[in-house]
Amino acid sequence: NNRKELISMEKPPVIISTKDLSYICDIFNWNYTTCKLAYDISLKVNDPEIKDFICDIYKMHKDICEDLISMIYLEENYNKVNNPEVNVSKTINMNEKNYLEVILENEKNMSNNLSIAIDEASNDLLFDKLYDIFDDVKCAARDAFNLMFKNGWYTLEKAQDNKRKEENTKLNDKLNELNTK
Repeated sequence: NNRKELISMEKPPVIISTKDLSYICDIFNWNYTTCKLAYDISLKVNDPEIKDFICDIYKMHKDICEDLISMIYLEENYNKVNNPEVNVSKTINMNEKNYLEVILENEKNMSNNLSIAIDEASNDLLFDKLYDIFDDVKCAARDAFNLMFKNGWYTLEKAQDNKRKEENTKLNDKLNELNTK
């Protein structure tokens, strides 16, 4: 196990970090709330086409909830993962690490803005083009993250087992609520 931690890695291995666990719980809650809302709306809608659409939305978000719960224990056997840090100059001048941080931040901001544009695209052709750009930008952000990890500028710590178990129980309890229609 310790030997694995000393090997330089191109990309992070599959672990659920403390930050990942927090995101998983947040995303679960967004989908859980959407399920409850869709269920409530489906009881009030009379138009069959709209009702079917709302029921499909409910099912999609419930499936996402189930997938998210299964991710909590998805991992390889690491506790803390990082590469040896590549030293850069620590002066007022920008260095390689700073450049990558700026690029990563720009790609993140661009993808956030593209997400809104995609949702509001007025036609399918524009939607598809913007979605392709979004995908490219997301891949660029991931590549920047992986390059920063490779250079030792990101460290990942596995979420504690007791915290994962606690969150798993909470999320499963909420998921069970969705099964009691």
